Amino acid sequence: MTGLETALLRLLEKRDALQIARGPFGPVSIYYPEAHPTRQQQKALHATTVEFFDTYYAAVAALSTVVKRYRSTFGDSPSNSVSRFLKWWKSKGLFMDEAYGVLESARAFRAMFAHAESRPPYDWHTAVDGNLTKLVLIGESRKSGVLPEGASSFDGEQQWSFLAPDEDLVVSAISVQLNALIPELGAGQDIQSALECTWTSQDSDQDVTLNYPMFAHRDSVVDELYETRSTIHTEVVRLRTDEDDAQTRN
Repeated sequence: MTGLETALLRLLEKRDALQIARGPFGPVSIYYPEAHPTRQQQKALHATTVEFFDTYYAAVAALSTVVKRYRSTFGDSPSNSVSRFLKWWKSKGLFMDEAYGVLESARAFRAMFAHAESRPPYDWHTAVDGNLTKLVLIGESRKSGVLPEGASSFDGEQQWSFLAPDEDLVVSAISVQLNALIPELGAGQDIQSALECTWTSQDSDQDVTLNYPMFAHRDSVVDELYETRSTIHTEVVRLRTDEDDAQTRN
């Protein structure tokens, strides 16, 4: 579980880094919506986008590792394939009718970078999607008409494009899976030993005890309301100097 926790926290860090890279030409800019990213800003967005989706892939892999460890609870999950794991998890996860499309799209987008040798050639650019500038991959369509996973055709189906999935939706889609994972783990654990534990906490002098005085009306009915008011009194005093006194005497 610590590996999954570390992966998810790192994913949040990369999400923030991506949004910071977008900041100079995003809605927070005083130049928006006429802001156009420089080439250096585009490169920064490209780098942080790639890092985010690499980290996302690692987070899904960490999730699958936890599921494999508790096969007695979840059953045997597919090995060595995040794609097959997501398909298998679709029937077990939470809100997967919506989340699966986001998770799979993020996996496919990451594969365009990580497995470029098995993907069709493409160029990357930046494009505005709603109010956000995102990375977009563009390539020429094959004569067979087969598009890369997650891509859409345009220009009379002569070209294809693949817009980076929204990072906030990706983080939300994978994080909500903890609500499907953790309760199942807890339900499958033997807690009998914990129920038989005889350990009790020892109060110190600074702990609040059950006999701590409670301030309330003696008849247990609050029939008056009080409020605290603070008044600030300011007094201005003129400080005289020896020179002032001398001029006054003359």
